[in-house]
Amino acid sequence: MLVAMLVLVASAGNAEKWHLIPELTLSQTYSDNVLLLPSAFSEHEWISEVAPGLSLSRKTESYELDLKYRLQSLYFARDQRRNETFQQVGGRASWQQDSSGLYVDSLLDFSQQTVDANQPVPPDNLSAAGNRTNQTVIDIAPGIKGRLTDKIFADFNVGHRQTEYEQGRLDSYEERAGLTLSSQRPARFDWEFDSQRRSTRYADGFGDVIYETTLDLNYMVFRHWQLTAQGGYEDIRSSFPGDLDQAADNWRLGFVWTPSRRSRLELSAGQRFFGRNYELKWRHSGRRSDWSLEYREDIETISSNPFDGFGVDGFADFATYLTDIYLNRHFAASYHRQSKRVSFDLSGNIERRTFGRSGGSERILAAQLRTRWQLAAKTALHFDMELTQRDALGAFERDTIRRSELWLSYRLLQYGELTLKYRNLHRDAGFFVSGYEANDLMLGYKLVWDKTL
Repeated sequence: MLVAMLVLVASAGNAEKWHLIPELTLSQTYSDNVLLLPSAFSEHEWISEVAPGLSLSRKTESYELDLKYRLQSLYFARDQRRNETFQQVGGRASWQQDSSGLYVDSLLDFSQQTVDANQPVPPDNLSAAGNRTNQTVIDIAPGIKGRLTDKIFADFNVGHRQTEYEQGRLDSYEERAGLTLSSQRPARFDWEFDSQRRSTRYADGFGDVIYETTLDLNYMVFRHWQLTAQGGYEDIRSSFPGDLDQAADNWRLGFVWTPSRRSRLELSAGQRFFGRNYELKWRHSGRRSDWSLEYREDIETISSNPFDGFGVDGFADFATYLTDIYLNRHFAASYHRQSKRVSFDLSGNIERRTFGRSGGSERILAAQLRTRWQLAAKTALHFDMELTQRDALGAFERDTIRRSELWLSYRLLQYGELTLKYRNLHRDAGFFVSGYEANDLMLGYKLVWDKTL
């Protein structure tokens, strides 16, 4: 698909420039627990990494192309049977005939993903924990859009998304079709009608079909006040487990207040499936800082899709299937501050899920802290920390994973950066999982050449 898009792009003319970015990463890491096992079974190891990469992009009025490739080779000094080479490929290509007419959006992603949340959870390929699998995602979405009348704009699109794993059990094939109608050049009042049908088949023979139709209305009462309304219908049919069938109308009413171009408040309430839903969002942007608050109660659906649920990262859990509708109470907050020498980012969210069919509940807490201090013109100090905590309230089980990183970076030569990093990986022991503690010390150098052709 990407080769075909490259041929298409190359034949479109040479007026715009290609943006080429080669890179090379070299690193040496010492780990005191390379397999992420309990301390009694920990093994230390020296790991060498060689990872060349290449990015290629181009953007014109009618198309946009972005390609990335990375070849990561890892070499282990004490146990060379763990040596392995990974590939990461990312690509996005889009083409549009004009502001109206035919268009195509496409995506390709080949990367590695954590498989099972009950096994050791490495944040990357560096830890030889074995709980990783290759994941391939291909998505192509052609469509056609244009004006039906002077006041109505239409967008009809279809799509195919294919997700494959090495193990193969959760390979999925999604077909979708949708139609969107919206108001053209709205003033005080605008609307949008959207109808979507999505059908997913899994390699194990199961699947689900979801049909959604919604009508959104927006009315500008005053300059800074806007009323919103939404109504729709949803129909969910799943073949596993228990042939879940849910169909119901839904509605939502709300308003938006924008006292200034830096602040925005959104409030809404409605009905979806068997429960009420509420939402509050507040965002404010200052000269050097931004912060936001969000609280949401909503009825959501979890199916055989493996990417729903571990807070920060999704896991392809090949041992568990779940199809259910649950009430989700979600609170999130974030704060960002930027000055000449210091940047600071803090975010977190708490979710409480109450499942309708299984009767169970769980709470998920996720937090992230990122800071950067510019110590000198070429030297910076960084600190990152991520925490994920999951409580299965019915089983009285808690799972806590924490990652902390402290590193010093120094810009060496025009295109290079030298890094000295310390990383700590921690997981509390529980009834279903084995705890571990791992400390890594890494010295690395990364070269990035930015070229325009």
